[in-house]
Amino acid sequence: MGWGPDRRFAKSGYLYRFKMEAGKLIERETLIFDLGRIRDIEVDKNGSILLLLEHIEGVKIVRMLPENIGS
Repeated sequence: MGWGPDRRFAKSGYLYRFKMEAGKLIERETLIFDLGRIRDIEVDKNGSILLLLEHIEGVKIVRMLPENIGS
């Protein structure tokens, strides 16, 4: 369940997912962009990604669910 062993990386308002095999990058996916500055990222026990975003309207916490959750 969840996002699996893939790596996640946030930079300049972008959140990327990297799939690695044998220490080599085999896939990169942009999960979000332009929602604001990503201040923190965590994965909860249910597999959701929690983002702490800062933007012009203030600070927000956003929960991202993987496609297969609840299936």
